[in-house]
Amino acid sequence: MHSTIHPAEAKASLPAAEFPGAERFLLTSCLALMTLAVFLWNLDDPLLHAVYRLTHAENAAIWRGVSMLGSGLTLTPVVAAVALSLVWRGRNLSALALALGWAATGLTVEYLKWLLDRSRPPVTPWSFARGNAFPSAHAAQAAYVYLSLALGFLGPIITGAPGRRLLGMFLRKARWVILLGLPAVVGYSRVALGVHWPSDVAAGWAVGLFFCALALVLRGSSRPQEARARPEESDDTGES
Repeated sequence: MHSTIHPAEAKASLPAAEFPGAERFLLTSCLALMTLAVFLWNLDDPLLHAVYRLTHAENAAIWRGVSMLGSGLTLTPVVAAVALSLVWRGRNLSALALALGWAATGLTVEYLKWLLDRSRPPVTPWSFARGNAFPSAHAAQAAYVYLSLALGFLGPIITGAPGRRLLGMFLRKARWVILLGLPAVVGYSRVALGVHWPSDVAAGWAVGLFFCALALVLRGSSRPQEARARPEESDDTGES
């Protein structure tokens, strides 16, 4: 007689094993992006105009649509849905980590906007934007949410569901291309629309990565408690 681990429990533990050192990588990338933002500050004007000149009336609508993928109006329901799904699966601390990171990202961006008081670019914007420029809230929100999903918050919901093994395998292969690409195109769209300087976007990505790393740390520390809270996922099979 021996105990075996239920397949759902084994799959739920996959993201932590699949991405060792993810927190250190995110924090290192955060520092690199903040350094890049400082470097770009003096190059913002020529870079902005080089990108902005490529935007015309016929493609501005496309970039506005891309920009919406980083909007709080789009991402808040996504965070809420993923957090509720985690709660439904008994992963309360993982849900809390995701929600706290999301809130901290937004609050930090608003504080930095108020503190640095940087004006928007002096061009005619192709999209409405309120408040100050630095850092980009869209870039920060997109980096936080999409990287959080790529690094495991989405994994237990999809790959652990019975009868969805093929879907889970496909998502694990495709999610990096999609979920890493989305923050990049969202950030580009904010410059193309003339509502942010390039350094705003780099700093926004840095903020998103920083809180994504913190959420992963909190999520990792929650695993032992969550595993104990789900004893039904491990059973005695009666095999010797």
